[in-house]
Amino acid sequence: MKEEKVINFDSKYLGSFPIPRGYSKYAEEINNCCGELAIAGLLNISVPKVFEKTGVKITDLVKGTSQKRMREILDKLGFNAKQRGVKNKFRLPKSDLAIVRVSFGDPKQHWIETAKKSHYLALKRFGLIYYVLDNMKIDDKYKWVERIEYSKVIEADKMFITSYLEVKPKEVF
Repeated sequence: MKEEKVINFDSKYLGSFPIPRGYSKYAEEINNCCGELAIAGLLNISVPKVFEKTGVKITDLVKGTSQKRMREILDKLGFNAKQRGVKNKFRLPKSDLAIVRVSFGDPKQHWIETAKKSHYLALKRFGLIYYVLDNMKIDDKYKWVERIEYSKVIEADKMFITSYLEVKPKEVF
């Protein structure tokens, strides 16, 4: 059984921004849907709507959602996504809207291992501050966490950032 780490967040770094309808249900009942959860959080649309509007089926999630498929889903929802690299694998980028792909382990591990352990986060700017939404509970609720405070999770879970999708409405690109 995996040992659960306790991370103490300072409540002043937690945002009280909306969590999409269905987020909790899908996060707890459906395996490998972190990409769809991140998209729902980023765009503030219900999780069932992400599945309905884009044709994603639960059976499609056996191995998770590829970066290519994430771009296709965003396209169907009216957004363009450009893949971006990162210079610092332990520091979240600053982007108004992004889906950040992370992995667990050593950044120098074989790429297949990195791909197997991939996970998606939503990164969104609210005002002047950047927040992360991950499908982890904080005080029994899903919450947006300030980007800087989320670095505690990156360190505790031995995460590293592999890349991110910069997301913009189609008319912007």
